[in-house]
Amino acid sequence: DIEHKILHLVRGEDKKEQKDVFAPLSIDDVLSARREVLDIHMSDAVEEWRSNKYASSVFLLLGAPGIGKSCFAANQLHYNPNVICGVFCEWDKESQKDAKNIIKTIAFKLATKLPDYRKILLTKFECRGTDFIQALGAADLFEQILIQPLSELIDGGRDKKIIVIDGLDEAG
Repeated sequence: DIEHKILHLVRGEDKKEQKDVFAPLSIDDVLSARREVLDIHMSDAVEEWRSNKYASSVFLLLGAPGIGKSCFAANQLHYNPNVICGVFCEWDKESQKDAKNIIKTIAFKLATKLPDYRKILLTKFECRGTDFIQALGAADLFEQILIQPLSELIDGGRDKKIIVIDGLDEAG
């Protein structure tokens, strides 16, 4: 199959086969298979990063437009069990022009997946009401509804989870 042929080429195995491999393939097949090979290697890199307790808390994936970063991010969101939530920013979405909306979206999505985080947020809102968040700037909001509540959950008994944010440069 095509994935096996491309993996064969990437590894440099069986040089005499290289001439024959690309002959029956369309350029779309080759590009698709190359993307799948890259996804495999990137998935391995993400898992290596996630499982390294000494690694940075941020995994930044950079690349030229159209290279497949969003496809990879969507694939991770749907198939990587360690991805807990994802936000896909788009330049033409009015709601994403304000960082506070993105922060609130992440908080909401985390609250749907982490019952203990949800409980901390609900307790905070019961004590202070929800209006207090309207007066906060983006940095303070990030601190109040993400950093501070999540820091209360650090007990050493959890695997590192991943939050995917795609196209952050497209948000206002």
